[in-house]
Amino acid sequence: MTATVENSEVKLSVVIPTYQGALRILTVLRSLEQQSFRDFEVIVVIDGSTDNTEAVVQGADVNFLLRVVVQQNKGRAGARNAGVQVASTDAVVFFDDDVIVATDVLACYYQYHQRGEALVVGGLYSVQESQNEFFHYFEYLNMKWSANLNGNTAGYMKAPYMSAANACVQKKIFYEVGGFDEGLRDAEDFDLAIKLFERGYKLYFDPALRAGHHLQQSMQVYVQRLNQYKDARRALRERNPAVKKYTAETPWQGNLLKKMIYHFFAFPFYIRWADAGVFTFLPVKIRYRFYDVIVTANSTNFV
Repeated sequence: MTATVENSEVKLSVVIPTYQGALRILTVLRSLEQQSFRDFEVIVVIDGSTDNTEAVVQGADVNFLLRVVVQQNKGRAGARNAGVQVASTDAVVFFDDDVIVATDVLACYYQYHQRGEALVVGGLYSVQESQNEFFHYFEYLNMKWSANLNGNTAGYMKAPYMSAANACVQKKIFYEVGGFDEGLRDAEDFDLAIKLFERGYKLYFDPALRAGHHLQQSMQVYVQRLNQYKDARRALRERNPAVKKYTAETPWQGNLLKKMIYHFFAFPFYIRWADAGVFTFLPVKIRYRFYDVIVTANSTNFV
């Protein structure tokens, strides 16, 4: 563990897990150099990487306190827990290793922490080299997700949600619910949000705390990720039964007609055609609703 810049006035700890992140990690570190809030430390947890991530991080000439933790691979939950363990402050912010953070995000997180918020989740937007059809559809998805959480405005969430790509939590409360479950290889952030929500903590969402995220570049890749997440949700249901209160087993919920409709569109060629722009003749609202159907249909088990 090393430090590159000394700072005895640390008020906020940033934890960034990374695996094989040599080509990504400088993106988030450079954006953190531009933060208006300066009293923070950054803890990069290198989670069993076999590339030169450690050399890249150690060689980074940054203007903030930078600490490095190197460990055997434990997954994102284990990496984030390791970062929290060495954090100097009670205010812990999580970022992924490829995000671009708006300049005022840490200042806002610190204000929320001072206000006593248990968990604050910021917004994410997609960063892509080309603004293709999926890029615009994902922007629509972001708006829809935000609306479901709190009507696209800052405030307390109606249901538990967390993306550890951009969030802040009180360390003592984090430990109160056991931290991230290292038995999960995915969906560990959603699990943490549910545990906090079940304990009676209010969870705050502020979409204005934006971080650009290099997400999926096509609908095909997005559907693959949804199928991975579906398997993770299944494992999560086994480990945390409370999850069932906040997730549906199937999108049709016993409605046979809906099941038949989803089954009709559960063919990968619909996804390929969407990526190719075949459906762009449709009006935007109708097209995106159609995309909702084919994406759900191709990431659902029908047995």
